[in-house]
Amino acid sequence: METHRLVLPEDLNQFGYLFGGRLLAWIDEASWIAASLDFPEARFVTVAMNEVVFRHSVKKGTILAIESRLKKGRDFGNLFCHGSARTCQGGRGFIHNPSHLCEY
Repeated sequence: METHRLVLPEDLNQFGYLFGGRLLAWIDEASWIAASLDFPEARFVTVAMNEVVFRHSVKKGTILAIESRLKKGRDFGNLFCHGSARTCQGGRGFIHNPSHLCEY
């Protein structure tokens, strides 16, 4: 699943760049939506966000593409979501974040 976000002034940190926590919240939300669309009868919570790598800063006005790919875990109730974000004005990768969602 892919969604898009426009970086607005309220998304910026004290240095004028996208606040990392805001991006993680967007990726978490996109992962939950992707899981809920594939498994509408289940309820999900985020258990962990691993290996977050911010590759460059993002300025106000940037359009981000946020992608979530799901992979069913070996254990019952586990679902893994690989989230990433890239800028649409050049396609440079911005973040890679494997997330672990748990069905309950």
